[in-house]
Amino acid sequence: MEIHELSPHERAIEVAQQDVTSLLRFAAGHSRIAISEELTGNAVTVAGLPSKDFDAAKEQLLWLTLDRLARGVRPATIRSVRAIETLETSKLKPRPDQIIRRTRWMTLTFLLLLLILQVYALVGTSIVKETKGLEVEATEIGQRRAEFETLAGSAAATTNRWSERATQVGRRLDAENHMLALWVEICTDIFPWNWGRGDQVDRVMVNFVNDQSARVILDSLALYLLPLLYGTLGASVYVLRRVAYQVDRATFAPITWFVLTIRLSLGAVFGVTVGLLVVPQLRGSEATFLPAFALAFLAGYGVDAVFAVMDRWLYRLREEPESAQPRPEARVAHAEPAEQGPASA
Repeated sequence: MEIHELSPHERAIEVAQQDVTSLLRFAAGHSRIAISEELTGNAVTVAGLPSKDFDAAKEQLLWLTLDRLARGVRPATIRSVRAIETLETSKLKPRPDQIIRRTRWMTLTFLLLLLILQVYALVGTSIVKETKGLEVEATEIGQRRAEFETLAGSAAATTNRWSERATQVGRRLDAENHMLALWVEICTDIFPWNWGRGDQVDRVMVNFVNDQSARVILDSLALYLLPLLYGTLGASVYVLRRVAYQVDRATFAPITWFVLTIRLSLGAVFGVTVGLLVVPQLRGSEATFLPAFALAFLAGYGVDAVFAVMDRWLYRLREEPESAQPRPEARVAHAEPAEQGPASA
């Protein structure tokens, strides 16, 4: 049996027929797209003809039908519809029940990880603040005790009382430094960097290294990890809400999963961006970093709103240089001054 090879022209007609079928299927699956009965009939007619049976009139009808369908499905394009069909026929496409399960567990995982890091950060903040307060108190007690010891005739009971208080504060400070060392070791076990504590034998130096390590860890959590998780959590909450809404309205489609996973990446990016802009400090008061994390969560949840604000700022930045330039009429007026009449005699 002899196989007929298609010419380039016939191959182009077949591709156009496939595009007509894809656009018609896409339009039929979206209620916002209205296709007339005449256009539907023409699409069915030209899509079912063999490529070798096309004459000039039928080919003209094919291209006109393809053009009208492409205009009717805007802002979608032929290429985007092809990409959607590729995703929908992919073997990696999850089932609807898998998507719902993944969305639920993804949100709970981000929430659990965020809570663990948040508790870890709050414990470290409390230890750092308490250690700093005890160091200040120990310094003040040492100064007061030295003042009483230099005074002639000072009561021995008063001096002993200050000594006992200094001993108590010193023990509490040692306990806090020990807790701080344990707290830092938790992070160094996860991220095995070397803080140089193993070669230090001086207790003052060890405490100093632990304090600096704690500050680096807290700043890293405040600037990067926690804002990233808050932004991702906000995006995952939006995804969960969107999936639940579509399932309730019977409008859920597996292709939605690919769109919503992109939103998770955007939520993480905007969360870190907010963390870098607001610059919270975990080792300070809790009131200084909670608003920053709330903004990171809102940025992850409302990605569209963040894009709208950014577009508005960029529009204003483009508008200001244009408004600063003189108008064309003014430039013409200065470049071509009016001619003066002849002087009167």
